[in-house]
Amino acid sequence: MDFKGIFELLVDGARGSKVFRRNKKPLRAKVTSAVIYQAGLSCHCVADLLSLDCKASYEAARQWFHRLKQNRRCHTDQEESILGKSDLQ
Repeated sequence: MDFKGIFELLVDGARGSKVFRRNKKPLRAKVTSAVIYQAGLSCHCVADLLSLDCKASYEAARQWFHRLKQNRRCHTDQEESILGKSDLQ
């Protein structure tokens, strides 16, 4: 499975679990910012990159990341199906 497939699984998982209550910004932008922040960029860099697509503050990017991180159920099932349960432990 390629990166695009995994990314779509994350977006679908976030949509299914209803992690984000408001929909002012696209869900794809929220998940993208969380993935980029997880990769090691600062919140400010994530907000700058995100401003190319939609305008968001660095605090919003940080909050989106932590909201996805706290709600592990949106991607734990997908990780198990992709990696296998034994690989996660």
